[in-house]
Amino acid sequence: MNPFRPKPFLFRLLGAIFIAEFWVIGYSIYRCSQVRPGEPVVLAERCPKIGDRTQEMFTLATATVLSLLTDTGKMD
Repeated sequence: MNPFRPKPFLFRLLGAIFIAEFWVIGYSIYRCSQVRPGEPVVLAERCPKIGDRTQEMFTLATATVLSLLTDTGKMD
């Protein structure tokens, strides 16, 4: 069995975070911009905090993985 390699694992995890974030952001914008009968479509009024929430989630996840990547240099 091959030994566990932390750096490739963390790089793949970082890539998975980027993909998941793009999916979540895209789906959120799609759902917020759907037309409802009798209501105008104004994304900023319907979902005012969508940008802030996605930025917080993305920043936290990326910072966590990058901090783990800097720590893996000490393990090699």
